[in-house]
Amino acid sequence: MSENQRDPQYKLRWSEELREKISQSAKQHNRSMNADIVARLEESFTSGLVASDPYKRMLLAVIAGILAEQADREKPSFEEAIDRIIKAIMIDESTLQNMLSVNKKAP
Repeated sequence: MSENQRDPQYKLRWSEELREKISQSAKQHNRSMNADIVARLEESFTSGLVASDPYKRMLLAVIAGILAEQADREKPSFEEAIDRIIKAIMIDESTLQNMLSVNKKAP
């Protein structure tokens, strides 16, 4: 018997819609549905931390880059910084990753 099979098991009742969401998330993260569920449960116990997941850390890095860029300007624009931060919050993770890499390349 493998080590995983010795772990306690729990039978779960859930909607087909939730099952599909977990399935898509598991595929996106290249892990099994079980691993995705376990990761989500574990994260729920650390979610009190501001940067408890990579997306949040990435978003904070982009926001810091936007603010640093404005601070370096002769005439910083609070409105422009807020507009860019709002856009960063509203986009998907891959676009945010691109923004982060652009900010790192900026002088």
